[in-house]
This record gives sequence, structure tokens and C-alpha cells, in this order.
Amino acid sequence: MLGDSIQAMSREDTAAFTQPLVNFFTVAFGYRVDHKEMAYDQVARVEDCVIAAFLELVVKLSESTFRPVFVKLFDWASHEGSPKDRILTFYRLTNSVAERLKGLVVLFVGHIFGNCGDMVDANNCSKTDSLYFEVPSNSGSDTDGEEPSSEGVLSDASSLKSTLLVYSILDSLHKTFLHAPERFINKETFLVLLQPLIDQIENDFGGAEAYDELISGHLVPCVAQFAVAVIDRSLWKHLNYQVLLKTRHASARIRLGALRVMKQLYVKMGEEFVSLLPETIPFLSELMEDESQEVERECQVVIKTLEETLGESLQPYF
Repeated sequence: MLGDSIQAMSREDTAAFTQPLVNFFTVAFGYRVDHKEMAYDQVARVEDCVIAAFLELVVKLSESTFRPVFVKLFDWASHEGSPKDRILTFYRLTNSVAERLKGLVVLFVGHIFGNCGDMVDANNCSKTDSLYFEVPSNSGSDTDGEEPSSEGVLSDASSLKSTLLVYSILDSLHKTFLHAPERFINKETFLVLLQPLIDQIENDFGGAEAYDELISGHLVPCVAQFAVAVIDRSLWKHLNYQVLLKTRHASARIRLGALRVMKQLYVKMGEEFVSLLPETIPFLSELMEDESQEVERECQVVIKTLEETLGESLQPYF
């Protein structure tokens, strides 16, 4: 109902009521923090309605008006001492904003890239002993009042939040890269995001099904579009090598995840990949003799994809 009312507002009314509406929505975005006792799907439904109504306001605002609103919401979610659940709300909102604004979203998101990297790292089990929403076993409660599990590990609720936060960030970045002008990512931004994104290949804390969803549903499209958005194609060499290193991980599941990322990268790179072939072949040779049959099969798929992309057989290289 609120969204419909905002949609029907005149330009003059929108200008007059922007600040009161922003204040209202800022309070409404706190619903997740204020209702920790509710099931996640119930909270998400309410939050989705609030986000949908907010988007009706966003599309009526000019760039100069919305920019400080977005910055204020980012600060509300990320400043020291903020309840941790706010950052999940913020990135769910950012994902929806990126979907709605498409190419215009690049005007607003540049200052959050550093936080994107920090947050995916904070929810990567290969890079931290305690994930962002986790409560140490010797702690009574976290900033949101959630009780720790008896063994000091992630509760189901905390695990779900970490998973959804990573998904929301990756999806927000994917949409930003997808709709950005060609070669949008400069070297500085590339270096900020590269390692946090590629290290997600090792983020295997939720079991096989959750890991498959992370890789195929969120990381693969994000990293592939990240490559497309990079200004300097010479940076592809660094990107490719970091992915290749993951294929030497002790876990077959991680090696398989790396291969899936590689496959889509090579599709996006197209014929420009040929310059990276010499450094890639030794890794593929190792994977063709992997102890895991599933990894071997996926390696064959990657090689076939490369051959189709380059228009020539790679057998002479092996």
C-alpha cells in the first residue's frame, strides 16, 4: 500500500516528503533486529515488502538526492557498534536496488566495494576461525542478543545469516558488473575484490549442497562478470592464476568448484584467453589425472569448452 502511494506521488510531493520517508524506512529496515525471535522466512517477507516500497521512492529520486540516502543507509548498517543483522538487510536492499536501477547503480556503489570484500572474508570459513554472526563459546551473547551454541559453533540461524549475506553480496556485485559500462573495474577496485571473491572457492562450511549453490548459483556468475568488467585485460592473468591455484586444494570438492569457476571465466574471456593458455595447461594436465573421477570429468568439460571457444584442439598441448 505504501509503495502504491509513493508511486502515485507527484514530483512536488516526493520532494517534500523525501526526508520523512527516508526516516521511516530507516526505522522499518530495523525490523530484522527488532524481531530476532521470529523465523527467518517471516522476517524476510516483511523485509521484502519494506524493500519493495522503498524502491518506489528510489526510482523517483535524482542521483544527487539518492546518493546521500544510500551512504546514510550504508553507515547505519556498517558503523562500529551497529547490530550485525543490519548488514544483511543492507545487502539484501542493495541487491534489489541493483536489480531495479541496472546501469545507474554504478553511480552509488563504488564506496562499498571494500566492505563487500571484508564481509565475504568475514563469512569465509577458510579465512577466519569465527564467522561474522558466530558467537564464541565463552560469550553470553552477541550484539544482537543471539545465544551461542553449547559447543561454540555456528547455530542454524547464524549459519543461515552468513550464507545469505554472502549470497546477497555476490549477487549485488554480479548485477553491478553486469549492468556497468564496459571495462568499469579499475586496477584499484580489482585488487580490493579479487582475493575475497576467489577465496570464496574455499568457503565450504555448509556441506555439499550449500557449497554447490554458492559456487554455481552465485560465485560463478559474479566472478565471470567481474572479469568482463575489468578495464585492463592484463589483469586477467592474475585472476586466472588465483583460480588455478585453487585447483591444487586438498579437497576434491574445492578443486571441482575451481574448475566450475574456470569454465565460465573462459567462456566470458573468449578468444582473448589464448594468451593465458601456457600457464593454464600444466594445471589442466594435473587435473586430468586427479584422484577424483568427478574432478577428472569436469576437467574434460573445461578442456572441451576451451576448444570450442578457441576453435582448435588442445590435445597437442598435453
